[in-house]
Amino acid sequence: ESHEFAFRMRSIYAETLYGDPDATLSDLQEAVAILEELARTGRRVFGTAHPTTEGLEVHFQIARAALSSCT
Repeated sequence: ESHEFAFRMRSIYAETLYGDPDATLSDLQEAVAILEELARTGRRVFGTAHPTTEGLEVHFQIARAALSSCT
């Protein structure tokens, strides 16, 4: 249970980083790195069709797009 909480909190942190209109390049890079790791872990732990994994994949793609538009 505590692992799931930590997993979700890291996801929220990353979403906050890339969702900030004043996010720096460093913020966006950190968000992408966190979400990439979480998506990989989600696929391994929950499977690719699990809603948590699917949601992480979506957020990962959004964060990557934000990073691409910043560079």
